[in-house]
Amino acid sequence: MKKATVLIAASIFIFSPFAFCAQGTAAAPDSKPARVSFATSDGWTLYADYAPAKPGLPTVLMVHGLGSSRGEWLPLETRLAERGAGYLSVDMRCHGESVTDPSGNPMSNWMACLQNVKDVEAAWNFLVSKKVAADGIYAAGASIGANLVLNAKAAGLIRPAGLVLLSPGLDYRGITTGKAIEKIGRLPVLLAAALTDEYSLKTVRILNKTALAGGNIPEVITAGTGHGVNMFLSENPDADTVLDATGKFIFNDAGPAGRSKRKKPAAKKVSDPDSAQ
Repeated sequence: MKKATVLIAASIFIFSPFAFCAQGTAAAPDSKPARVSFATSDGWTLYADYAPAKPGLPTVLMVHGLGSSRGEWLPLETRLAERGAGYLSVDMRCHGESVTDPSGNPMSNWMACLQNVKDVEAAWNFLVSKKVAADGIYAAGASIGANLVLNAKAAGLIRPAGLVLLSPGLDYRGITTGKAIEKIGRLPVLLAAALTDEYSLKTVRILNKTALAGGNIPEVITAGTGHGVNMFLSENPDADTVLDATGKFIFNDAGPAGRSKRKKPAAKKVSDPDSAQ
């Protein structure tokens, strides 16, 4: 196995690319976020944790993986809060607290619930209603959440300053990414996958090449192990490196000062997954 530029690990993590819930420990932020709710355009009420950013700092919209909930983002929330950044981590429909359908019926069976970009749109609209500037918002997704935020951007439902895509897939339950990556323009994108996660690693390679062909240059992180936010967990030898690289991507691109340093939208490439064999 050839060593990747930034990340490498020998341990093995067994996961399902379609359903996982992050386990492990992380120190909670000093100040607790507010529990908020908002409605989607098709009538769902979604619950989320919202921590406003300090002036001039970014806010990250976080979309979890299938079968999980907003709590999986705690490691990244903690890192962001330490530096004054904000976040909105959402329980998607049929997950966490967001389990009442538009008719008032309980709907916690996520296996029977089709995920929808309208949830991402509703979260975006909530931030806009709080007067958060679009050029300071980043959209982050894990597993199917990565597919959802990418498709929401491609459809023009959100206008983030950049995307963080952890373990995306070419097709998770009908939410595809191959065409969506072509529609986002020259937007800063962070792609991350682990060497043990063959499907997501293949997806990152394909999305990276597609973006490059369109004139965009994503930043790519190759971890040794983990799927989605599990790359952030303390049990993962790469956790600090993945978190540091993610935070650097968000803060480097945030605000006028960060953007002025970027003569083109290409983020510094951390590693090339094609070389990590």
